[in-house]
Amino acid sequence: MDENAEANWVLVDYANLDIRQQESHNFHKLAAVLADYGFDCFRIPNDYKGADFFAHHVPSGRMLRVQLKSALTVSKKYEHQHGLWVAFPIDGEWHLAPHSDLVEIVGRTTPALGNRSYASGRDVFWRQPTRALRDAIVRFRMEAKRG
Repeated sequence: MDENAEANWVLVDYANLDIRQQESHNFHKLAAVLADYGFDCFRIPNDYKGADFFAHHVPSGRMLRVQLKSALTVSKKYEHQHGLWVAFPIDGEWHLAPHSDLVEIVGRTTPALGNRSYASGRDVFWRQPTRALRDAIVRFRMEAKRG
């Protein structure tokens, strides 16, 4: 293709992406939002202490280990991963929260931590959280800049 030729780019349909492509897509969408807050994000090829990527907050020098999810998720396997953050979208808005805070909030606002699924080590997740859960996590919403 001639580098000077007009390109006819077409938006991708997220639903047609495979799991790896969706994770890559979500990473880049989130990284763009986090850049507005002063973060540089670095994907890692294999989970490191539960993390899918590192988010370096340039102004403070703080480095976050972040697990990327497609929905608000808590997992028993991450309970001992101190300092692990979880990033997830709700209705197109990204949230970034310490996993330990999410566990506390979920335990306070839902019965989910008492169910067999969670006790056996399965993830518990909400694509559309309850109003009480949404209200409890609003402080973790990362607003994207427009323009």
